[in-house]
Amino acid sequence: MTGRATESVEDIFKSLKKDPAGHGYEALLPSGMVVSYDQNGKIIDQKQASKDAVAEYLKVESKKPDLPAVTRPASRREIEESIGLVPRQVNCDAYPCDDDDDCQQVGCYGGCRNNFYGKKRCRA
Repeated sequence: MTGRATESVEDIFKSLKKDPAGHGYEALLPSGMVVSYDQNGKIIDQKQASKDAVAEYLKVESKKPDLPAVTRPASRREIEESIGLVPRQVNCDAYPCDDDDDCQQVGCYGGCRNNFYGKKRCRA
């Protein structure tokens, strides 16, 4: 152990690269990954937070009056809602993609497929 303090989730949020247009958002995923997205839902930057840092962050956030206490493992959606970073809803069948990861980043888990017109789109 190096004796360094673990980087807090708040510090990680502050250190991530942001959407240059200012329309992106950040999220803490259930895996502890802190991610910055652009306005189209593409990942700009990401960094793994320690389990201790996530636990402390959720403990502090759950004490805020407008947030529910976390009593069980939270889903990605619950975490994003609790910290005010809910991504916009995406029409999966109309969302352009290059691969399955593009779709999963915006909550479309059916994969990236060619549509009737031969254009790659996500599937719900």
